[in-house]
Amino acid sequence: MMMDPTHRSQIEHALQRPLSDEELVVVADLAALSPSHLEVVEQLHRREPFAAIHYLQAVIEDDDPSALRKYVLSFDSFLAQRDKRTGLRAQQLYESDLGRALTTDEMVGARDLQSLTRAQRDVARLVAEKDRVLALGYLSELVPSASWQERQLFLDSLTGEE
Repeated sequence: MMMDPTHRSQIEHALQRPLSDEELVVVADLAALSPSHLEVVEQLHRREPFAAIHYLQAVIEDDDPSALRKYVLSFDSFLAQRDKRTGLRAQQLYESDLGRALTTDEMVGARDLQSLTRAQRDVARLVAEKDRVLALGYLSELVPSASWQERQLFLDSLTGEE
């Protein structure tokens, strides 16, 4: 399979470098993507999602367009699962404000703000009562893809509910 020259140009422009031979290897499906393929998708998915989709269409034999779109649009979830870390960067600050240790469930990242658990929403609301900026930081660590404005609005909705 040959990559459309226009799409290749768009992808390489977004990457600010040419694609390597390894990154152009065609695989059977999404599950067969190599680490080099995933790195390209990771670099493209937020800045140029269409380029990421075109890239996947070129390197996957089974190129169901809706599946590829869904994969790119939910790539943050893939990254969160892959990069699960133990703890949060400012965990001590959150715990200090709460007066207790965070549970493992309260530290797991989410794909978007709406998918945060009730426990995570409670932590954000409780921390916001003492330090709104720290609560925004907590939300940022859980959902790094959410914008500052999205986190602000989400926190407003949490502190408004009782």
